[in-house]
Amino acid sequence: MADIYSATEAQVPAIVEMWKEEMDFHTQIDPFFARRENAHDDFQRFVLECIVRPEFLVIVAIEGGAVVGYGIAKIETYHPVFQQVRYGQIMDMYVNMQYRSRGIGEKLLLQIQKWFRSMQIYRLELRVVSGSTVGGKFWKKHGFHDHLVVLARDLRRAAG
Repeated sequence: MADIYSATEAQVPAIVEMWKEEMDFHTQIDPFFARRENAHDDFQRFVLECIVRPEFLVIVAIEGGAVVGYGIAKIETYHPVFQQVRYGQIMDMYVNMQYRSRGIGEKLLLQIQKWFRSMQIYRLELRVVSGSTVGGKFWKKHGFHDHLVVLARDLRRAAG
């Protein structure tokens, strides 16, 4: 069974490889998610920056010495017109395809929630690709529900 740890710089290449797998999966659902040629370099720099910034949490799931999943979360703020200004955003969470349905995603989520509670953050948000039945089922199973719907339009493909 996988254990969850704070990510280290040495684990970032494994996180990047899983991110590429995740993006390629989402590209099959919607071509919007197609990666630029060197996007993985930008993502690697982003993860390295997140590891050292206090408003971020970057965690990994380790099983048999290998990184098999990861999560990235961040403390965000709403516009100050709202009573509740701070909230938690789960930016990314992924479990390697071969390790799914073993409770690893749930362990990652529990650790993210524990961190947010320790930071006195009680509202969490995330985005799910609308065509991803796997992602949607996982998040709804764990108590997340529709809140806002992001609508998109590609003007290159739409008439008018």
